[in-house]
Amino acid sequence: MKQILMIEVSPRGRDSASRTVTETLTARLRALHPEAKLIRRDITAEHLPHLDDITLRAISTKDPTEAVLLFLWIAFLLIIVRPARVWDAGVAYAERLLASLPPPSAPKPKGRAPKGEN
Repeated sequence: MKQILMIEVSPRGRDSASRTVTETLTARLRALHPEAKLIRRDITAEHLPHLDDITLRAISTKDPTEAVLLFLWIAFLLIIVRPARVWDAGVAYAERLLASLPPPSAPKPKGRAPKGEN
């Protein structure tokens, strides 16, 4: 099954030009693929925290090693601060992934092929 992932990022809501374009694009994709599942994510639906000094430093540093280390630290903090949410999202993703895979086939026997099947 095809899936359409729409990620909304504009905080302007109905006044957003990008949301208008997204709606038009989604309507066209739905017309082309009516069987497709639409997954809509609005990252502005939840209030985002202010940027702290570590995040600002990670964004603005010129040192690639420092940037990687700071972003890893931020990711670690997010996982510790919101473990249930991250876990639930991971479980939901794994369940969807497993459901989309075809059933496993019987394993082929290892070793030589029987005579006449070479």
